[in-house]
Amino acid sequence: MVLQPHSYGSPRCSLQPASLCLLSERTADRKQLIWRSFDPVKGPLNELTRMGTEADADYDWALSPNARTIAVRKNREASLDFLDLTNHTVRHVAVEGWKLTTNLDWAPDGKGLFTCGIRAEGATLLYVDLKGKAQSIWEYSGDYLWGLLSPDGQHLAMGASTERNNVWMMESF
Repeated sequence: MVLQPHSYGSPRCSLQPASLCLLSERTADRKQLIWRSFDPVKGPLNELTRMGTEADADYDWALSPNARTIAVRKNREASLDFLDLTNHTVRHVAVEGWKLTTNLDWAPDGKGLFTCGIRAEGATLLYVDLKGKAQSIWEYSGDYLWGLLSPDGQHLAMGASTERNNVWMMESF
């Protein structure tokens, strides 16, 4: 066994020629997010870095293709933190024109990310550059979208989901 189920978040790996794979976990008090390097054969290795978090919030993150930066997004907020892995500084960027976003995946060239902008009308797949400028890629009447560009930059895989619920009340049955 390499990892215990649910002990770590989803692994994320850089693209070639970089060869870094990371796992994330929260501290017991949920006030920090910890990233550890990961070897698919040996499992978790050394702690690479940490970042302070709000205990009651959830976070999504993605490792840049060149393994130099971790993009972090607090769930349901339209901003990104870029954690530089060489000097451990954090740069905060707001996603222009959006209040809520979900999902997070880097473009293979490392010049931007794909995320989902959420509005009352539905979800919009966005490409966001490193300065926070958002460009709409696709609009969907459902709740969530995500996009993942192929390493050669020629194809975009998109996924979508809807979470619609109805509530019914029955009396005297």
